[in-house]
Amino acid sequence: WEYESEVRVFVDLAGRDEEHGSYFYPFSPKLQLREIILGPLCDIPLDSVRQLAVRTHPDLIVRKARLAFKWFKVVPDERYETGG
Repeated sequence: WEYESEVRVFVDLAGRDEEHGSYFYPFSPKLQLREIILGPLCDIPLDSVRQLAVRTHPDLIVRKARLAFKWFKVVPDERYETGG
């Protein structure tokens, strides 16, 4: 995931509650949410996600991505760049 500047972390889920087949690990000073990127096929409105996100993370960046025109990449969609 280096090309995406993404970091993945393995965490111990022992003792965590399962919710609909998924496990969730709480954010903390060691695990912080900094950005949400909605993929090209996401049909959830960007503003809806931003409104939800700022309730608990006021400085969070929320953006939309699109497929690149000439490369096999997902890139920021500039049409939706209005800040965090």
